[in-house]
Amino acid sequence: MKRYRLIEYAYLGMLVLGFTACSQDELTDGSPVNGTPVTFTASGIVAQQSAITRATTDGTWESDMTVGIKIGEDVKAYTAMPDAADNTKATLAAADAADPFYWQNASTPIAVKAWYPYTAGQTEPPMVVVKANQSTRADYDASDYIIAQQDVNYSNPTLNFTHRTAKVTVNINVKGTSAVQLDNVRLSGLSGADGNPTEVKPYHPDPDQMIYEALLPEQTLTANTMFLSFAIRGFAFEYTWTTTQNYNLQAGYNTVFNFTVERNEVVFEGCTLLAEWNQGQSTEGSTGPSALDYIIEDGTYKVYTEAGL
Repeated sequence: MKRYRLIEYAYLGMLVLGFTACSQDELTDGSPVNGTPVTFTASGIVAQQSAITRATTDGTWESDMTVGIKIGEDVKAYTAMPDAADNTKATLAAADAADPFYWQNASTPIAVKAWYPYTAGQTEPPMVVVKANQSTRADYDASDYIIAQQDVNYSNPTLNFTHRTAKVTVNINVKGTSAVQLDNVRLSGLSGADGNPTEVKPYHPDPDQMIYEALLPEQTLTANTMFLSFAIRGFAFEYTWTTTQNYNLQAGYNTVFNFTVERNEVVFEGCTLLAEWNQGQSTEGSTGPSALDYIIEDGTYKVYTEAGL
């Protein structure tokens, strides 16, 4: 049977937004700065994605996505207009063309806060609250939050967006000749802070690959947390995996938990932290047991290591 290996899906780790505007201060080309509406040029990162879609999770923009922009105490809605030839790029302009932000001069830095998703009436970014059921792409994408907060000026008008959620990938490497199908995959033992779920059903982007993805609030999984459970179709026994150490699920990073299934055998291979969603190289080595945890036999199991208890 084909060996399935981890494919790290590059996701949006950073969006760079550039102010394009003029003002009544004279620039080198003689154009005025003051009083001209501020618009933005948004560039996503070309990504290898889980499915063909457009969303912040894979670095692309959709028409009419609304971003909240806060300068001073004022918040205005800005609307995305993707580039027709490349939807990783977009122009952001005030949703209300009659009420944009304006440049006042070319040299004074301004503090800008920007976030997505934005809802009318918000004065600050909302709390990160993810979906309990992320099994559909729509609910997975709806669990993503991005933010940029920094000082900018006319000569360096960029905003660097980052994810406020942590990504978790469960990678099952299937070996052997027997087909293996998983049921009822769940991530449990979550903090539940700020109204978030304590259990999440992850997204399964490709039915031909045993890769499951979820977006979670930043948190620490402590040792002895029953974090993962799934059933192997055809067996009555449900596999549960309990952490043996702490795992820090960091916003903007992808924590990959690797397992191997061969016939009836399930092995925890370790965990890898990937720096930013758009990068494919690890910053921490694999951790955890590499030996067989246990083997399932006709609905029962034999323990081979302490991790299999």
